[in-house]
Amino acid sequence: MAEARRLAEAEKKMAQDEKERAKKEEEALKEREEKQKQAAEKVAVDNNEAVGSRGEPVTPKNRDPNVVCVVFEEGVTEDWCYAACMNGVCPFEAKGKCMCAKGAEKPR
Repeated sequence: MAEARRLAEAEKKMAQDEKERAKKEEEALKEREEKQKQAAEKVAVDNNEAVGSRGEPVTPKNRDPNVVCVVFEEGVTEDWCYAACMNGVCPFEAKGKCMCAKGAEKPR
């Protein structure tokens, strides 16, 4: 009887320890995800600054009319996308933010 009680208490303690370990692991995972999110946001801001400094800004007046860009990410302007994706080819830093393509050449 005493042995069964001791085993039951040991199992109860192991279950409690496992719950605590799982809770700590979940908290650590959330903390890592938050840090990764903050790091990704910082990289995105840095990339935005880098792309915006490539030269003269692209405005609707000086865009290539044969290139079309679509913005996917909120906060990214169409002008930024046109400036980043010259000639319809988007660089890596524009991935997920926008997409551009060059139209077919017009027949002569």
